[in-house]
Amino acid sequence: MKRFTPRVTGLSRLIALAFMAIGLWQTPAFGGAVVWDGGTGDWFGPWLGNLPGNPIPTPAPITNWLCEFCNPGAGDTANIGTLFGSPIGPVTGTAILNSPTTVAGVALGNGANGGLQVSSGGNLTTGKLTIGTIPPGSGTLTITSGGVVNTGPATLGLQAGTAGTVTVMGSGSELNTGANTLSVGFSGQGTLTIQNGGVVNNNSVAFIGANPGSVGTVTVTGAGSQLISNGLHGLYVGVDGQGTLTIQNGGMVEDSQTLIASGNGANGAAAIGAVTVTGAGSELNSAGGVFVGYDGGQGTLTIQNGGAVSDGYGIVGGISGSPGSVLLDAGTWINTEWLDIAPGGGIGTVTVQDGGQLTAGEMSIESGGTLNVDPSTVDVNGDFTLSSGGLLLLAIAGTGPGSYSQLDITGTGTFDGIIEFEFIDGFAPQAGDTFDLINATGGANLSGATFHIEGLAPGFEYSEAFASGELTLTALNDGIATPEPSSAWLFGGGLNALLLVVAVKKALAGRRLRES
Repeated sequence: MKRFTPRVTGLSRLIALAFMAIGLWQTPAFGGAVVWDGGTGDWFGPWLGNLPGNPIPTPAPITNWLCEFCNPGAGDTANIGTLFGSPIGPVTGTAILNSPTTVAGVALGNGANGGLQVSSGGNLTTGKLTIGTIPPGSGTLTITSGGVVNTGPATLGLQAGTAGTVTVMGSGSELNTGANTLSVGFSGQGTLTIQNGGVVNNNSVAFIGANPGSVGTVTVTGAGSQLISNGLHGLYVGVDGQGTLTIQNGGMVEDSQTLIASGNGANGAAAIGAVTVTGAGSELNSAGGVFVGYDGGQGTLTIQNGGAVSDGYGIVGGISGSPGSVLLDAGTWINTEWLDIAPGGGIGTVTVQDGGQLTAGEMSIESGGTLNVDPSTVDVNGDFTLSSGGLLLLAIAGTGPGSYSQLDITGTGTFDGIIEFEFIDGFAPQAGDTFDLINATGGANLSGATFHIEGLAPGFEYSEAFASGELTLTALNDGIATPEPSSAWLFGGGLNALLLVVAVKKALAGRRLRES
């Protein structure tokens, strides 16, 4: 392959000295750095300002600076979008790659705006990819129409004040980082969009919003669009920065584990992570765990409109000072092993509404944890534990199927926290109405539970029965709905109190009910 053969005379010598001062020139030849401008020409076009559509700066530093066959070689780094000192200033442009090329590295946005388009026939292999490198630079990489980029570490928004944007679109279009790190928003701003069947593969670890002050945004949209991060450490959304992941319109993310707002020690308080899975066919599949708010981070997970999340286990609000919340709104969340809400002194809330489906092998609600079931069904294929300081909210909006919450437990249930029955949407039960709210086929221990009621005026009376693994409430008189939530009042002894707790406590004091 022919190498660069620049002729340096006159003014060019001064510019060469300037390049040496800022580290862009290596003597005696361009062995490690190739400054690639681009304009709108092909990757294999002339170098610097001679590309079509790229104006020559005044004064023209390239008058005597020419090269022959100026394609970067396997040992070179292609820099696109570079800020030079006076009198050149920013040199900007976009290169188009439509044939196979191997280089040591690609850096877009080295103080100026630089772009690279890899399209049909383009296959780029590079040791390192940095998009948005030196402030105030911004870089844009577009992979489309079956273009492929195979790279080592890939970083979008390397330094504070930089911005890096990558779009992978269309069937056959790929960005592959192999066993290397993918960072979207390292210390700057990073944006990754995977759409219309594009695929991003990472076999190490992927960060979205890595360092304090960083902002990372990833969108996976459209059927066939995939982000795959199956390395040992999986996918982090908001490490010490702000991270956002949206999976929509049939897009899919597959990883070894998902950590949403997983702080890192002292910097953890700055971590904010949000994941949204929305629309039929949209999926987040994690072979390990899904952590929502962990080790100092503030995390949210929203699953809605037919979106689905599946994992081995889930932790919401893990470790003291870590708030985590999950909204399951007409979506599905399956934890094949277990789900733990607010372990280790965290604050965790899981809300299931509008027919959402929550399933776990086992489930624990620790002190500081809340499970709010708003006319939906929760299935626990094992044991269920409500610890002291935990809260279980079960909503009742009517008597028909699907109008009141159900907690179905195939193992045993242990209830030592607060169970609150909330009558909502103006519904007031009539005498004789029945509600099967908790089913525990392996039996239940309710002796340590405290019962509250919301949404009805005092004076309403119930009877209760626990038989064949079902706790059934029966209205003894007509209830009166309150326009605003009333203060929670304690079920207890007394003629006008709810008879549920009285009967349950008499029947269960000091022993465990088993299925008859």
